[in-house]
Amino acid sequence: MKRDFNAEITTYLENKQMRAEQKAKKRQKAEMAAKNMHERGPLATEKIMLKICDLGNGCWTHHHFTQKIQTR
Repeated sequence: MKRDFNAEITTYLENKQMRAEQKAKKRQKAEMAAKNMHERGPLATEKIMLKICDLGNGCWTHHHFTQKIQTR
């Protein structure tokens, strides 16, 4: 089996360029996010999404059933 080193080098360089572009986009996105942040938090015009998850293990602070944390 013969290997086409020119094709491998070309593919490697293309992938390297693509990774560099992705890093640049990620860095630019982070800079934009930092620019949009106000000292006290996000700006009022910024869209914020939040998800809340309840695992059903909540209990009162004054009435503990057990000291162990486990699944039901």
